[in-house]
Amino acid sequence: MRTEGIAVGIATAIVIVSSYGMRGTKWEEEEKPVIQPRPITFGISWGVIFVLAIAYAVIANNTTDSLARPTALSAYLFAAALTTCAAWPVVRRSPRRALVVIATASVFAWAAMLTEQSKLTIYGAATQCLGSWLTVALLLSSILAGLKQLDTPNVLVSLVTLLSVLAVGVRAPFFTLPLALACISQTNFSAKEGFGTLTACVGAIVALMTYM
Repeated sequence: MRTEGIAVGIATAIVIVSSYGMRGTKWEEEEKPVIQPRPITFGISWGVIFVLAIAYAVIANNTTDSLARPTALSAYLFAAALTTCAAWPVVRRSPRRALVVIATASVFAWAAMLTEQSKLTIYGAATQCLGSWLTVALLLSSILAGLKQLDTPNVLVSLVTLLSVLAVGVRAPFFTLPLALACISQTNFSAKEGFGTLTACVGAIVALMTYM
């Protein structure tokens, strides 16, 4: 029996239960980097990731076509990334521990994205969106852990531009979408964030065009 879908389903349930425990949390102002997106952005991003992860598990569990299954290694790495994310609410009050958790989850998510062969399927969308959003989270966690020099729009836009180029190189069109959301939802939106949003959108289009 193939267990990829089961693994992702269990991991998704774990991280959803973990995130549910965060409801009603009040965030102190000092916890917010300058480049942190608006609060609603986190709900939207994780909501989309959870929906994609659930769809991933359901489709993987119910398909009988071996060609329609996710890449096995990628599926287990994706499950590992989700499970690791579930630890964040437990350690979030310790910036350094939170950074370690996010960094570990990011490594798993990136590995899942790069090893998934079907990048235009629900499997590709789920791994790419998680990897992208965790990269944004890694930047924010690094700032909270003491790297205050990273807390500038220039760093955010530079990172988005670099990752958009990378997305084209690895042909991952969904990867840039959370990056665009992170830019466009900035509290102090300016031309810099506008450029980052545009770059991310163009990156998605160009990456998609590589399949035509």
